[in-house]
Amino acid sequence: MTAPSQAQAIQWLTQQTQATAPELEMALHASGQRPGDALALVQSGLAVQWHKLPLALHKGQMQAVAQWSPAQLLDAMHKLCHDLWASKLGAAPRFFQVQDLPKAPPARALTAWSKQLVSLSRQIEHPFKPDLLIEDMVSQAKLCLNSRV
Repeated sequence: MTAPSQAQAIQWLTQQTQATAPELEMALHASGQRPGDALALVQSGLAVQWHKLPLALHKGQMQAVAQWSPAQLLDAMHKLCHDLWASKLGAAPRFFQVQDLPKAPPARALTAWSKQLVSLSRQIEHPFKPDLLIEDMVSQAKLCLNSRV
C-alpha cells in the first residue's frame, strides 16, 4: 500500500475539516506525512501551535503546552528529539521546520533525553497527575535543550 501524495492528502484533509491550507500542510508535515495523524492533530487544535513548541520547550514555557495531554506531548517530544538528531547529523528534519528548531544540544544530552522519553513511553498512560507529569516533561526538555556539555 503506497502513501498518498501530499496533494491527495491535502485534498482529503480539506474534505474532513474546515482548517486552512497552511494549517493542513503544517499538520501533515508534523505528522510525518500521515493524513490520519494530521487530521487528529488539526482536530485537537494543536496544529496551530506546532511550530512554536520547540522554542517554548527550550524556554521551559509551561503555558505553551497547557492544552496538551501527556501522551500528545510525549509524541511531540519524540519528534523533536528525532529532528534535533537529524539536524545535528546534517539531515533534514522530518516533523518541524528548520527555522523552528533550537540549536541541537550535545549528543550526550540528546541521548539521555531520548532514553528518558523511551522510559516515559512505557508508563505514559499511568494515572499520574497530568499537570505535574507535563511540568516534569517540560523541565527535562528544557534541561536537554539548554545543555552545553
